[in-house]
Amino acid sequence: MIMLLVCSVTMSALALFYMALTPLLAKRYSATGRYYAWLVLVAGLVIPFRPRFHNAVVKVNMPGQSAATTIQIGNRAPVAVPAEPALSSTFSHLAWWQAAAAIWLAGMLLFLVYHAIKHVRFSKLAARWSVNVTDEQTLALFQNLKKEMGVSRDLRLQICDSIGGPMMIGFISPRILLPKADFAKEELRLILKHELVHDKRKDLWYKCLILLATAIHWFNPKDHT
Repeated sequence: MIMLLVCSVTMSALALFYMALTPLLAKRYSATGRYYAWLVLVAGLVIPFRPRFHNAVVKVNMPGQSAATTIQIGNRAPVAVPAEPALSSTFSHLAWWQAAAAIWLAGMLLFLVYHAIKHVRFSKLAARWSVNVTDEQTLALFQNLKKEMGVSRDLRLQICDSIGGPMMIGFISPRILLPKADFAKEELRLILKHELVHDKRKDLWYKCLILLATAIHWFNPKDHT
């Protein structure tokens, strides 16, 4: 737990320092360079933390056998009779860090389950209200952009009535969702190119890494900004 706290505080301080330098770095480095710098910071929140599974979250100290009682009968030699061990409360042997580890683990699991349920519900909603794009000009523009940007994997292009802006979803069957709106050709070109950039940079996996880092450091409000 101490290692987790040190990692959280240290990386949060580095992130705040980097945010303060961002206006200056923007003049010297490209958006791609700054993007990967953030990736290093996010990875730093996850990689240094390696739970030691050989240490139990709840530790029970079994009471040892107390000293034996000696009994002498007549002129015979003394006989040692073992005394019954005294049972003590399990909670009296819990260290503070073990209780904190249990709370942290419960919070992390609740955080991950909550976001997993949100993702599944949204995916079902999007699948229900999405239809494939059939406009030939739009599909031709999309295929030309894929070829121009070197995107080879199969991506579906759909229109969804339940979203307010374009987005990419799906790890196994990725697809680009467009809101139901009339876009000008150049505007549509920029939108599709932007979403294809997300695919090339594997931003869905990047968001998963951010979600994992946020789950591990759920107790730190700075890691939610």
